[in-house]
Amino acid sequence: PVTFVRPTPPPSAARAVPPAAVAVPAAPAFPMPVIAPVAVPTHLPAVDPRALAIPRDWYVVRTGPASSSPGARAAAPSADGIHDLRSVDVAVEGEPGNPAPAYPEALRAARVEGWVDVQFVVDTAGRAEPGSIRVLSATHPLFADAVREALRRSRYRPAVAGGRRVRQLVEQRFEFALR
Repeated sequence: PVTFVRPTPPPSAARAVPPAAVAVPAAPAFPMPVIAPVAVPTHLPAVDPRALAIPRDWYVVRTGPASSSPGARAAAPSADGIHDLRSVDVAVEGEPGNPAPAYPEALRAARVEGWVDVQFVVDTAGRAEPGSIRVLSATHPLFADAVREALRRSRYRPAVAGGRRVRQLVEQRFEFALR
């Protein structure tokens, strides 16, 4: 059998400073206390819905290669009159206030994030042509559905080539992130 014995302190240790006289610094309080404001606002400022834009964390626009040399020759439009980024003077640009894709509630509840790469043609009136919307890749079909619906309601400034509005092929990435 094993027996545990508490050693007795040597006589010189008995004359040491008593424990009550030893000052031990207090540990800092973590997390630090939060002091609430004394005056709490009771009203919200007025918001102009026309000034709201799509938050940048909803999507990232990916554009094609641009010509780096000033004297480079522009590419010609395709046989069906659809231009790409290289063959326009002014590229398609989204209008402020375009609707952001709705985050699918089932994916939000499951805390699923993802993205959709989509390709579509913006016509001379500044609308995405419904028959041209093509999902190149998506992390979930519900994200792709949300992007298709948002594109149907979106407006764009049409591309310009040679001083007139033209149809342009656009590639865009929409990212869905929980914040």
